[in-house]
Amino acid sequence: MEVTAVYVEACLARWGSWIRQGGRGAMGYPSQTAEGRLRRDGTLVRGSGGRVLTEDSLAEQVDRIVARLAHDDRRWPFVLRRYWGSEASTYEQVAAAVGAEYGDRVSADCVRKWMREAMATIRGELRAQTISRDA
Repeated sequence: MEVTAVYVEACLARWGSWIRQGGRGAMGYPSQTAEGRLRRDGTLVRGSGGRVLTEDSLAEQVDRIVARLAHDDRRWPFVLRRYWGSEASTYEQVAAAVGAEYGDRVSADCVRKWMREAMATIRGELRAQTISRDA
């Protein structure tokens, strides 16, 4: 499977939706079984090798990658959560939120640059995971 920029954006959009619905901030107990969720709405994502992933497991995979981005810059996970995990964030709104959270004055262009760099890193990690599963 080719990991394109469009695929990464779709993964981040799903992750953002998962964050808004409670994501890993939940108690740790599913409200219903995975099988029950699949029967209810049938949302599946095909993994490599015929493996079927629920969209939540894809979101959890992206969440782990985003958490690791803090090693590059502690603000990256915050920026990604703010942009993808809220309903209508703009680069300007994210820049203001970074300023409020960290006391840093950053521009919308800086946020745009961080987003590009973070997405390239996420794309690389998803590609590496896909290759390792296919091997």
